[in-house]
Amino acid sequence: MKLSGYVWAVVDRLYPNFLTKRERETAALQRRQEEAEAIRQRNEELLKKHDTFNKEAERTAVKDDGGRDRHRHEEDDQID
Repeated sequence: MKLSGYVWAVVDRLYPNFLTKRERETAALQRRQEEAEAIRQRNEELLKKHDTFNKEAERTAVKDDGGRDRHRHEEDDQID
């Protein structure tokens, strides 16, 4: 009895495929490298967002630089 390719594909899925120790190690290393790369990319994106936020905060701070101190000096002048 000769089985077709489709039947072999079904049979292969029915039985577990055991990996050698080396294959498991290789797969684990590859997964770890992919995870590390994803973490690295996420950290780079967060750093870019943080830098953008800080630059915008500096621009806003420069615009509003004397606002709080100006009012403080006005109060000091009124007390004296």
